[in-house]
Amino acid sequence: MNRRLNKRELELWKAVTKEDIKLKNYISEDMTEKSINVIKKSKSNKNSLNLNKPEVEKLQNEHQTVEKLQVNKRMKLKFERGLIRPEATLDLHGFNRVEAKKILDNFIKACINQEKRCILVVTGKRKTVLGSKSILRELVPNWLNESYYSSLILAHSYAIQRDGGDGARYILLRKKDTIK
Repeated sequence: MNRRLNKRELELWKAVTKEDIKLKNYISEDMTEKSINVIKKSKSNKNSLNLNKPEVEKLQNEHQTVEKLQVNKRMKLKFERGLIRPEATLDLHGFNRVEAKKILDNFIKACINQEKRCILVVTGKRKTVLGSKSILRELVPNWLNESYYSSLILAHSYAIQRDGGDGARYILLRKKDTIK
């Protein structure tokens, strides 16, 4: 629902948010509706985005979930909704990058040997003033997208809220007999 705030609501909003920390790319309040409409109406062309190739690849890899991987639609829905319960959990809190990658690798291999299909990896998400930022939360999806792990896992996705939300990932493992 998109509606404009009336004068009283706008004054209340300003009073509530007056002590908030403003972000670097903050749009000033004196920007008029006319300039906003001009921005919306301007046509975008292919050259208007100034993203270089590594940035585009990073954005694509960051949000890769089940869609690009080898899972049918029904399994994908069950997986993303948390209906396939994790059979094992790994908590990476307190580990550095090198330790975390070794532990994750050993954990995935051990779970495959034990014929587990769905696992939960908790990376955590550190709360900061500007939002949540966790090194492992950003690295684990990138590791899972590497070609080495493509032979071990079918899919990975953020967990549902009760299992950790953005600070955790479900990983759907391949069956032991299908691994190359």
